[in-house]
Amino acid sequence: MPLMAQRPCIRCILPALILWAAAQVLLGGDAVLREEGVHRDVITLKVFSLALPTPGSTMTSHLATQEIIRRFEALHPHIRLTTSEGLRIEGKGDEITPLMQIAADISPDVIYVNFKNADSYTQQGFLYPLDRFVERLPKEELESRVPAPAWQVIRRPGRDGVVHTWALPYNTYVVAMVYRRDVFRAAGLSIDRGPRDWKELEDICRKIRDAQPDKYGMGFDRSSDESWHFMSFLWSAGGEAMAEVSPNQWRAVFDSPQAVEAFAFYHKLVRSDLAYRGADIGTLWKRGRIAMSFTYLNDVQLAGVDPVQYGIAPVPLGPTGIRGNEVNCAMMGIFAGVKDRRKREAAWEFIRFYDSPEARAIRTRIFVENGLASQINPRFLRASGYEEYLQDVPREWTEAFEEAMSTGKPEPFGKNSNLIYKEMSSPMDQMFYDNRMEQCWKAGDDKGLKQRVQEIFSEAVKRTNERIIGYVPPETQRFRRQVAAGVAAAVVAAFFFLFRYIWRVFTPVTLNAQSAGWGFRRHWFAYFILLPALATILIWQYIPLGRGSVMAFQDYMIMGESRWVGLDNFALLLFDPTFWNALWVTLQFTFWSLSLGFFAPVLLAILLQEVPHGKILYRTVFFLPSIVSGLIVIFLWRSFYAPDGLFNQALGWVGIQSHLNWLTDPRFALVACILPGIWAGAGPGCLIYLAALKSIPDDLYEASDLDGATFFQKIRHVIFPGLKPLLIINFVGAFAGAFHSSANILVMTGGGPYTPYGATEVTSLLIYYNAFLYLRFGFATAMAWTLGAMLVGFTVIQLKRLSRMEFKTVEEGK
Repeated sequence: MPLMAQRPCIRCILPALILWAAAQVLLGGDAVLREEGVHRDVITLKVFSLALPTPGSTMTSHLATQEIIRRFEALHPHIRLTTSEGLRIEGKGDEITPLMQIAADISPDVIYVNFKNADSYTQQGFLYPLDRFVERLPKEELESRVPAPAWQVIRRPGRDGVVHTWALPYNTYVVAMVYRRDVFRAAGLSIDRGPRDWKELEDICRKIRDAQPDKYGMGFDRSSDESWHFMSFLWSAGGEAMAEVSPNQWRAVFDSPQAVEAFAFYHKLVRSDLAYRGADIGTLWKRGRIAMSFTYLNDVQLAGVDPVQYGIAPVPLGPTGIRGNEVNCAMMGIFAGVKDRRKREAAWEFIRFYDSPEARAIRTRIFVENGLASQINPRFLRASGYEEYLQDVPREWTEAFEEAMSTGKPEPFGKNSNLIYKEMSSPMDQMFYDNRMEQCWKAGDDKGLKQRVQEIFSEAVKRTNERIIGYVPPETQRFRRQVAAGVAAAVVAAFFFLFRYIWRVFTPVTLNAQSAGWGFRRHWFAYFILLPALATILIWQYIPLGRGSVMAFQDYMIMGESRWVGLDNFALLLFDPTFWNALWVTLQFTFWSLSLGFFAPVLLAILLQEVPHGKILYRTVFFLPSIVSGLIVIFLWRSFYAPDGLFNQALGWVGIQSHLNWLTDPRFALVACILPGIWAGAGPGCLIYLAALKSIPDDLYEASDLDGATFFQKIRHVIFPGLKPLLIINFVGAFAGAFHSSANILVMTGGGPYTPYGATEVTSLLIYYNAFLYLRFGFATAMAWTLGAMLVGFTVIQLKRLSRMEFKTVEEGK
């Protein structure tokens, strides 16, 4: 054969090269791995951050994860692991972060799933079915990895009604009671076991308080997740938080007689001063002032505490002999947005290996090598050949874990059940401030107290079924739709007249017919150079606003087809007491922000102008807080508000002893959220007013001196009239900013405390929660539109005033 015939034709190769290059672009630019003559595409796999090792960490659990990841990468060199970060909020990271990532289209390929968000993720279409992957697992490995209570969570009908397996556990947790042996010993109690039932729990708490008045028997965290501590009492009394009344139809049911009995006991422990309830529970636990608390045990690492100092016991039996504790799993799922078949295979390989027998052996080895064999489940010590360490594991730890696995119940896993703790914590917090309950407690009226608990829980269940489950009785819904239609008609009519009025206000005043109207022909060049700015506003403001507004009339889904619901979102909004409470809180927040914060920079500027010496020093000192990061300012003030913070210390200096947590007290929480912003913003604001004060002619000051005006008369008759235009402009911005402000509140209180509604939950924060916690994007959009409609009247008044203003230079004014 001629040599030329053996050479590939360039016209034949070129199409193949183009197709190969296009494939690389479509596959995200993955590199090509050449190993032993085999060409394999390198797949970049994004994994949620908690599954990857923390850089630089020396914690044993993190070291074990690092070793597992190294082994996985050695076995799968064609898979490159990365992570995808997102917004994190203290106490809500595993709820907010994945949803924000999905909404921003930066979701990991392997996403974190737990019991309380599993059903919501499934119904929203976030998860890819794992059936064909799970079928590959050996039966023994599948049984050891998936505890029996988990199957009802991970294998459920999807949106189409077809049953699939949606996630795979990699860690199993159970709730048990941890107690401090040293506190038990000092109270003359056995250090080898915890309380068997509620009666013995109360007796032990009382003995601890009697023997050591500075210590408490138990501790409960007062937060939006306080009801997590209550769940074990609820289950042990025979009650439930949520129930599935029909396939994929859930109802909140924590208003049962069993729930009332459980809370009555919970309330008794706190009000009898046997248990501590506060936001600083973690600090007191570390200081040894709390004897018992609920904790998680892990199926591999039983507990991350010293067995010499701490004991582990099952959750105490309830009054009917029932023991109820939580069983939960940290799980992994494949994001449904992953369309590349090879990437889905890579995601499954990671999920399978992460808790495989080999990975468990690595984890066990790392713990043993670091001297922590006493914390490892004996089952895994045996499987890895470390029988000599079995005697180091406390027997009561193993027995507590096995007992919890046999009596445990899965964490609530229905629709939006990731919010059930928040919804239950709200009425619980309310009951500790309720006047009727306080009277019943002081009078020893147990029957009246339980009746009031029943009333509050019943109202909370009704709210919960509407807010997170979306259940409204049909006859109630019909009435609400009629009201919503009437209100919508009135709003449309009001908007028509308002916009007509605005058009007339801003139409140029003309002196003759030739210059009538807007003068497009005469001033065409001016309008032409405005076009880029108008186009930018149109593209980035009004078009997204219009498209987003459609969501207000839908049951909007991030993934999949959204359903039209008409005015239902507005109908629900008009009768939602949470919204009206948030609006009232917003008005209070706006009032205090403007009262305390708007005039502070003005007064500060006047004082800095009048000070005779050290003007540069004072201006620098007052400006310094503004250069500190806003997040640092918030956390700094959070430490001031703590029970042992600066505020309480200052009260102690003047003889007032206080251990108040200012952010958890509904009387002070809102103002406490406002002060950091005023402190940080007064300096930059005063510089603007200092510059404006320079524009006031000296002649006016001299004339006022000749007339014998006092300092305050000068402020009233000279300074304020001179600053009037600037004050009006800034007031419009300050009012709108205060009405939409939520950043400080989000970090400092998260909207709480709840009594029963959020004492600091402003409308913008409520909109955010409804969108990214409740996944009610349509309802959140309807709320935003309603809030905007309420501000239109104020905006029109301010625009009218601004349209009549004239701005002149100092020279022109002279």
